[in-house]
Amino acid sequence: MHTDLSAHLHTPACNKLIEELKACHENHGFAKFIGICNSIDDQVVKCLKSERIARSAANRAKARERQSKYKEKILQDCYDENYPSVVDRFFTRYYYIKSQAAYQVLYHSNRICLICLAPSHPAYTEGVESVSFDVGNVDRSQNVVKGKAKKGGMILQAETTLALLKTNSGNTYKIPSCIRGKLVEVNTALITDPQLLERVPEGAGYFAILLPKIDNCDGIKASLLTQEQYDDYVRNRKSPEEPST
Repeated sequence: MHTDLSAHLHTPACNKLIEELKACHENHGFAKFIGICNSIDDQVVKCLKSERIARSAANRAKARERQSKYKEKILQDCYDENYPSVVDRFFTRYYYIKSQAAYQVLYHSNRICLICLAPSHPAYTEGVESVSFDVGNVDRSQNVVKGKAKKGGMILQAETTLALLKTNSGNTYKIPSCIRGKLVEVNTALITDPQLLERVPEGAGYFAILLPKIDNCDGIKASLLTQEQYDDYVRNRKSPEEPST
């Protein structure tokens, strides 16, 4: 049994076949029951099927277009250029100064700390050439931790060298751990693409993730510069930062 065969619902090609089928049925009132019109009927079925497939594809395309326009409108309506960043929402910014070079510690409420370059670090103006976690006596990238307690992680002190950063100017900066804590992981992506430090948003270009002990957290925060203190440091700095030796 066919679907509605009204002419306005079908293509000219299918309408022609439908008319031929109707004429066959009218001209062969008895023979139609023994299959004399079956060949035309098969053609009609195939034509209607091709119409249905084409119609479904067109409907899907229109649906995708509507969804795309809807999503675009939602994004336009919801976008706020002043919406706080991930760092603004979930981290507190602290800073550590070593050999007149500033480093950023992004402190999460769960104690996780991301070690990054501060915006004023001279590596940004000199250009990043390479990053290595092989600091001579140990390769930090070989650090392995297990379980929720992060067992096996290296215990680092604030002055411990975490990584070596070489700039296009030929200077090498020893990236300090900035805090006392357990090394959870290092950002090995910086080894193959050190220029990530210059391209990614704040926090994404971290050198490592450290986890301090709960008992040490208050002391760690007190030992670091707050955002306000760091801003004062940058304003009051009279001479350009020098690389560590």
